[in-house]
Amino acid sequence: VAVSSVLLATNVIEQPLWKAKEPSVATLMLKGSNFEHKGAWNVDDARFVEDNLENENLSQLCFDKIKERLSEKTALEIAGFYGGKFISQWTIGDCSGTYWATMKTNIPCVYLTPKPFQFVYLIVILMGILAFFTDKKHPPLALINLLLCGFGVAFIMLETQARYSYVVN
Repeated sequence: VAVSSVLLATNVIEQPLWKAKEPSVATLMLKGSNFEHKGAWNVDDARFVEDNLENENLSQLCFDKIKERLSEKTALEIAGFYGGKFISQWTIGDCSGTYWATMKTNIPCVYLTPKPFQFVYLIVILMGILAFFTDKKHPPLALINLLLCGFGVAFIMLETQARYSYVVN
């Protein structure tokens, strides 16, 4: 509350930190469903959200637009789109982390190809899903697996950003 009050008083922010300007889940899902931009941030969706910020039904408008987009695609196109998002999301964060950590140093960086990371994360996530359904003796591991799978699903549905999976990596 104190930090929020200071930021409000100095005009750094327009409203309290706990009151988001836009309904983040709906708007992030809208941006994440844009086939033309591979689920990443784009001007068209950002403008749509900005133009409708005052509308009480912004979340519903976003979900309607998502439904419209998905209804125009075949099941194979949708599966390919979300599969591609899954692969790129889990690869970009780790590869970018290596690049970001060494880009302004004299340390030689081999910017690795994403393929090994894709394979490793696929195995880890499949093992997590398998363990979640078969391992009844280790409840703490079930929580870890549930979190990992939750991040995987969230990253597929939301706007693609390298920084999201970098934190999990």
